[in-house]
Amino acid sequence: RKAVRTQERNALLFDARTNRDDILWSLEGPTGAVVTSRRFDRSDSADFAASPVLPLAAGTYTLTVDGSGDAAGEYAFALLDLSGATDFALDTDVSGRLDPGSETDVYRFTASARDRLEFAMVSESRNSAHWRLVHPFGGTVFGPSDFADAGVYTMPFDGDYYLLIEGRRSEGTALDYRFRVNDATRDN
Repeated sequence: RKAVRTQERNALLFDARTNRDDILWSLEGPTGAVVTSRRFDRSDSADFAASPVLPLAAGTYTLTVDGSGDAAGEYAFALLDLSGATDFALDTDVSGRLDPGSETDVYRFTASARDRLEFAMVSESRNSAHWRLVHPFGGTVFGPSDFADAGVYTMPFDGDYYLLIEGRRSEGTALDYRFRVNDATRDN
């Protein structure tokens, strides 16, 4: 068990770094269960279709990791606070590295409602990463999808957007990637 305390409203992401179906995690807070017995291998990347962002009110939370049945052994995860995301500018190449290859990198940019943005993959060294775009209220705009050109999307809200570059749970080898988000609004 691990206690997590939030001073104000936070958005966290559980980044599973273990490829195990017999290790589960749960999160409880001031209003009750936030997540109940979610498998590590079904917590993020292509294996979790819903938004993995956990919008949390201020308070104390308890994260519990447990084995299914008699399962025991090693596991790894990270709790990523979206307030620590890496900011980037539109219309520029952004390079990064997932090391280990199962981790998630979080990027942030600001957009206005009705902005049209093109999401382009420039390169990826292992052909195993996925990406998804999360809007300011924690829902998904696109993804998870293979790390390939995602196309043009119209932003639904004003505010900060989070681009998640997610390694597959089974990927132990580091991978390098590069992407670009272009402002396509001016093309109309």
